[in-house]
Amino acid sequence: MDSDRAIIAGGIAKIDESERKSVEKGVYAKNYSIINKTYSPPTKEISWEEVIRWNKKQLENIERESIWNIRTIKEDLKLPVVVSFSGGKDSLVTLALVNKALNNEEFKILFVDTG
Repeated sequence: MDSDRAIIAGGIAKIDESERKSVEKGVYAKNYSIINKTYSPPTKEISWEEVIRWNKKQLENIERESIWNIRTIKEDLKLPVVVSFSGGKDSLVTLALVNKALNNEEFKILFVDTG
């Protein structure tokens, strides 16, 4: 959304949540596309503290949903949990979410040197 709360981008899930359990393999991720609209971000200097404060509720919702997804998939698949970790910010967040979702339950970490 832009500052006027108009949607500037969106996504469509490749499969519905109800289909996820019946599909053995596949891509569940969402495809995102940009809506044809010009958007200019504000030019004023914004601090990270402001960004976090403005987005805290949404970030907490994303965290809660991610933890629910991790727990649900672990329970559905009943397989050992392995987290691929490169040391970058994305894999660090993934590692933290899995650790939180599994309540410090033991799981494997596969270190991958990506660069």
